[in-house]
Amino acid sequence: MPHDCGHPSIAPLLACSSNLSDSPSQIKDLTLFPSSLPRTCELLADRLTEVLEQFWTERPHAEVQFKLEAERFSRYILQHGIPGIKDDEHLFYVLREELEGLDDLFGLDNHP
Repeated sequence: MPHDCGHPSIAPLLACSSNLSDSPSQIKDLTLFPSSLPRTCELLADRLTEVLEQFWTERPHAEVQFKLEAERFSRYILQHGIPGIKDDEHLFYVLREELEGLDDLFGLDNHP
């Protein structure tokens, strides 16, 4: 079961919520990522808003299924080489661990 959407890691995202282009996928992501990748969001801390905005700009086509969107965001972080994050081995370890746990979190039925 995903973590509570009131998780502390969502707080930094509220700062960017006023900049959303009324995109349902962006609004969905504001609760999806902190609830499905909570430790990653905590480790990103103040960088989370910046990383999300880059993700939305560079990869605007969202997945409807939560699991697939969480996987897409995870892979973006792992492959993108974001300054200040690209050398953070602990963050990548936690992110890979959470990425592997998405099947359990969302169930195998959501897998393509």
